[in-house]
Amino acid sequence: MYKTRPYELAFFTFVLIFLFSALPMRGAQNVGKALEEAMKCRNSGTVNEVSKLFNNAVAVTDNPHQKACILSLLADFLMEKQEWEKAIDVNEKILTDGPDVFRPTAYYENSQAYFMLNKPDKANALCTELNENYPGNGLVQYSNLTGSESRSVPEQLTKLFTESSASNTVPTSSGKIIMFSKPVEYVYVAASKEDQNFSKVVPKSNHDLAISIVETQAKKKGFSLDVKGWQCDIAGDIDARGMEIDLETETDIDEETGMVIGGSWKYSKMNQLEFSYTYFDHSGTINKPVTFFNNFYNSGTLIEGNTRFLDLGISHLMKEWRRASLRFLYGVNFGRMFVCMSQQELTTTFEIPYIGIEGNYNLTGNVKFNGSGKFSSAHHSGVGVVFKDFETSLKIGPDYSRVPEEIEWCGVIGYRFFELDGNIDNDSAEINYSGPTLGIEIRF
Repeated sequence: MYKTRPYELAFFTFVLIFLFSALPMRGAQNVGKALEEAMKCRNSGTVNEVSKLFNNAVAVTDNPHQKACILSLLADFLMEKQEWEKAIDVNEKILTDGPDVFRPTAYYENSQAYFMLNKPDKANALCTELNENYPGNGLVQYSNLTGSESRSVPEQLTKLFTESSASNTVPTSSGKIIMFSKPVEYVYVAASKEDQNFSKVVPKSNHDLAISIVETQAKKKGFSLDVKGWQCDIAGDIDARGMEIDLETETDIDEETGMVIGGSWKYSKMNQLEFSYTYFDHSGTINKPVTFFNNFYNSGTLIEGNTRFLDLGISHLMKEWRRASLRFLYGVNFGRMFVCMSQQELTTTFEIPYIGIEGNYNLTGNVKFNGSGKFSSAHHSGVGVVFKDFETSLKIGPDYSRVPEEIEWCGVIGYRFFELDGNIDNDSAEINYSGPTLGIEIRF
């Protein structure tokens, strides 16, 4: 029986719950929940109770593959309960509205149901129609049943079913047909689009077939959360409040490891909301005399830098291929930077709108490459700002396209370069931060 996996890392979710109030993929989750309830009730519920639960699952999805899969499971249940006429009605719905991949199974079951209703002519007609419409489809062999002359299989019907192995049905002295896995060689699971771009899956059982079809939609992740360390070096020039200094050559500021917390919410098929918060502190000493706020400081004076960035933006899917995608980025970067020397502090705050582009490529099932660039340039009323943010990364983890999980995680290793060049009146600063990043990403 299918069971929802626990949220081993659930403590991370409070960050996104705080930021966003809506839950994505609700419809797909409802399908999975309704199907799970129906599957649980198969062994204990009455025919009417189980049928109602399966029909409830059908009612909450518009995906034709999901509908047909759920109806196929209901028909299988009714065949087991020898509810031949009810099974025929359900299979007729599949034959009328269902995708082609489910129709051979519906033909197959209805032929058996009509046989058990002592209507061999209809059973024979369905076998003929199946072979004409779907040549090469393997049918499970019928054998003459013992115990009832009236339920023997006609010679022509037997001949049609002997085209494939008899391993999926066995004759019994009670005159009943024992049903096993349905003879569907491949089941096509809807991927990013409901009616195209399907991938092949070989189901192990009817239950696996249902979970493959229905839960694929539900497992499309709507949220992601990543936590990374950024081993960041600071460089650039400051010419402000009388101080002219090159941070790279005229100070001994060392690399520091800052933290980057980010996440995304896919709120529609093409768009997702993204955020990231970056913070780190740098400190060192100057190696030349400087003047700052009309105060004179000797070589060896402590200088400290503090940086905070909050990035809020939208990522819009422009183009998607089988192994790659391209997105357009736009948003606002809110920042706060200050430089402190002997309690004299220079603080800068800014809100910078930007545009950018992001691309990713699946190198293998376990490794994905991601690259992005954001840029902004604005000049108004004596204030000028140029903003650049470039990042590349490799995401390394299990191949969830083959074995989906309720929570999916991967390791992320990359490199980031961030530059801010600003001027106001007679003051200017060009500061850049660069270095490798390392962390984890979780999708759920």
